[in-house]
Amino acid sequence: VSSADITITNDAVSPSISISTFSGVDGVAYFPGAPTSTAYQIITTKDGYSTDQTYTASVSNPNPNPGTLTVVGDTITSSTFRIDRLSDLTIRSFDEIRSATWTDTFADLSLVEIANQIDISSGDARLLPGETYYFSPGTITATSVAPTYLAGWNELVFDTTTPLNTSVEVKLYYDTGTGFDLVPDATLPGNAAGFTVSPVALSALATSTYGRLQARATLSSSDGLLSPTLAEWHLTYDEGPLPRPNTSFSILGAKTIGTDGGGAPIYKYQDTFTTDAAGVYDLPGIEWDVYRITKGAAETGIMLAEACPFQPFGVNPGVTQTIDFIVAPASTHSLLVYVTDDSNVPLAGATIEATKTGYDVTQESSTCGQTLFRNLSSGTYTLTVSKSGYTPQTITGVDVSGASTYSVLLNP
Repeated sequence: VSSADITITNDAVSPSISISTFSGVDGVAYFPGAPTSTAYQIITTKDGYSTDQTYTASVSNPNPNPGTLTVVGDTITSSTFRIDRLSDLTIRSFDEIRSATWTDTFADLSLVEIANQIDISSGDARLLPGETYYFSPGTITATSVAPTYLAGWNELVFDTTTPLNTSVEVKLYYDTGTGFDLVPDATLPGNAAGFTVSPVALSALATSTYGRLQARATLSSSDGLLSPTLAEWHLTYDEGPLPRPNTSFSILGAKTIGTDGGGAPIYKYQDTFTTDAAGVYDLPGIEWDVYRITKGAAETGIMLAEACPFQPFGVNPGVTQTIDFIVAPASTHSLLVYVTDDSNVPLAGATIEATKTGYDVTQESSTCGQTLFRNLSSGTYTLTVSKSGYTPQTITGVDVSGASTYSVLLNP
């Protein structure tokens, strides 16, 4: 790096030395005539770049590395320092995916968009009564449902009463961007005719196409004295990950500057922050390194369920990067499985089965190629991992104790 500001100081000589210069085009700076002495301190900086330096021994860092330099007579003392462009991180905190339900019990009309020849009272929707008979057919359309963080649809559930010669048929429509169309039978078999039996499975509906759904029901009676009723209906779905506000987290770099008295590493970068009300923390000016995020000490009862990219993650010089982490209720023993292809690209939608005597659970990897098995007992597990188009893997003897992780590579 050329034009870096290099400062050399030494308070052990008399008079004390403090000299600054800039590195040349070859990234080298010379300090000729330096007196023979120990304890030469070097600091290398440049605007927009990280800093590298020597460290003096102290109570907090008794074994610094790199330590101060020593100049010996008639020799050239040299040392190399590495700096590069600073990077910016955006760190986002999320809660895990969870189940949610849209429900209308017909206590009022707040969740009804259109009611044609329908009477809604006493918590029921029924045909509109005339002086001597019920009008038939009648239709009712619910307000549309479009979860902001939709992860997947689960079921359409409805509760009906159909006396003899009456019926209730429920259909689902989706927002095309220019209006609502019937969800085709190719995606939801039986929808064109209408559903009369609850529940209706909706897991085949891709969220990319079917992000907003609307239920419509037709109530009919061939007996003017009788009316079917629709007591309530529900759309169940999974939502998330959901932004988690005001979440404390710690970030630790892999670079070290020495060891403590017990030989444990002292890290160059370690700090704790809290995401804002939107679950976001912007961390500018961080140097290239390999980092790991953990929950902050202030956070209790939770654990990191997933980090995207997978941890530890590298930060290259001069980049802008987003790091997402998802928290979940704490578990004494857990296993985070990471699935990649042969190019180290995370594989979403891989099926991961974890088995042990008395335990057999199957989950799918997320968009970041990860899934967390929680509430495990310690011991060894077998993992069976598969995905269409890839050679399946079975791994035995996977040890689980505390928060454990395991990476699986699938070859095409």
